Amino acid sequence: PWFRCATDLTWQEHVGMQAAFQSYIDNSISKTVNLLNSATKEDVANAYMEAHKSGCKGITVYRDGCKTTQVLNARKSVVGTNHAKPRPKEVEADIFKTTADGLDWHVIVGKVNDVPYEVFAVNGKQNLPSTAKVVKRKKRHYSLIDDENVVLIENLGKEEDEIHPKIGLETRRFSLELRHNIDPMYIASMIDKSSDVITSFTKAVGRIMKNKYISAADLRKIADVPCLDCAKKDEIIQMIPEAGCWRCPACHSSRCG
Repeated sequence: PWFRCATDLTWQEHVGMQAAFQSYIDNSISKTVNLLNSATKEDVANAYMEAHKSGCKGITVYRDGCKTTQVLNARKSVVGTNHAKPRPKEVEADIFKTTADGLDWHVIVGKVNDVPYEVFAVNGKQNLPSTAKVVKRKKRHYSLIDDENVVLIENLGKEEDEIHPKIGLETRRFSLELRHNIDPMYIASMIDKSSDVITSFTKAVGRIMKNKYISAADLRKIADVPCLDCAKKDEIIQMIPEAGCWRCPACHSSRCG
């Protein structure tokens, strides 16, 4: 069992431990009295004197940091917390029309400093412009407003849930990742590796990210898509990203999703 670390014990406890053990085992045993870096010369002297009074035949004293190098160091591990970027009351947004899960959708990507920050999805059969603004009224109440300040959709979150509750969960997940500084490149990579079918909403969002918000250089970093047609001929060719899909530079076959 684990009780306390050596550095948590006082020098008196270290000496007392050795004295107790050697009384029932052997006088030849020894242990190290670990002292903190703040220990004084008097602490070291007192440790030796107490060991002598306790009948210890020999001890070792080590003050943390007394040598330029030492075998073991206790590192302070600080687990960082990734806080969400503050959301302005109003953000610019791009609007994309797509089809997913058998339905038409408008995927709305809100941006802060031209970087994707949040995602919404609404019925794709209504007429919406390619750009707009998303204004936060209160918690989970975001309005879509055009460039002339006309309200296009009063409550984006409510409309999402009315169409399909699952889609609302998906967009909130994407928004959570983006707001906590997850690069769209890694979100797209995660989507590529998912088992969702190509016609799923998740895959549709992945294609939007790759087409609009990820550079070709970054796409190549996450590319690990072998050409299945070339694999049948025992050739391992990595496909390259193109227009949100993947194309084989050897046989020119393509795949999406």
